[in-house]
Amino acid sequence: MVRGLIIAVTIGMCFASIPITSLVNVLKEKEKFIKLQLRMSGVGSLAYWGANLIVDLLFYSMPVMLTFIIFEVFQEPTLRGNSVNDPHHVTLIASVLIFGLYGLQALLCTYMLSFGFEKTITAQTVVSMSMVWGSMILLFVGVALQAYGYAHYETAALCMCAVPPFGLQMGFYTLIMHTEMEQLSDDIEKITNAFAKPTQEGLEVLAWERLGHLLFGMLAWSVVYTLSILYLESQSSKRGCCGGGGGGGGGG
Repeated sequence: MVRGLIIAVTIGMCFASIPITSLVNVLKEKEKFIKLQLRMSGVGSLAYWGANLIVDLLFYSMPVMLTFIIFEVFQEPTLRGNSVNDPHHVTLIASVLIFGLYGLQALLCTYMLSFGFEKTITAQTVVSMSMVWGSMILLFVGVALQAYGYAHYETAALCMCAVPPFGLQMGFYTLIMHTEMEQLSDDIEKITNAFAKPTQEGLEVLAWERLGHLLFGMLAWSVVYTLSILYLESQSSKRGCCGGGGGGGGGG
């Protein structure tokens, strides 16, 4: 459990600040009226945000690949799995899904948040601190709810996934617990009711169920952020604003 928390917190803190670069770039384009020029040139909202997302995902993939290389070099089974116990590389696939959905969700979240700021420095400070410390607090809350057998843990985790790094951290914490088969005492009672006794198969099913809820939450919030961006963009266009953050160029 302790090892799982340490790895989850470390990964979360390292990756929580990566999407902030995208937020800074969007706000700088607003401050320099670059988006206004693109809009006047006929570039639509979908094309603008879609191009940003593709480019940012490409840059995001670099630290992800580096992380996998580090875990491969040190033979860490947390992300890569074990060739004996995991011949179908399910753990590796789960790791790729967690990183992929986190990148998508975090970038869309920062794009949405860019509409609420006028200055780059303010946005960078507020969002980065909120992402890092907010997700860390939620991680310990999620682990505590899981440990004490909270009946509505899945619903609570779905809500807490609104803060992108939480899904990343809790996802890898769950994956680590599955890999090591170290479950907390509350799981034993839950598994006893479902499987008659706490078998290894029962532990695996419970771990994958929890991971599935987290992945669904990350995907669901990505959709919410996408719809929010489109709505805020339409409102910004109606007001005659030029920036992605809602008002950098003044009223028309």
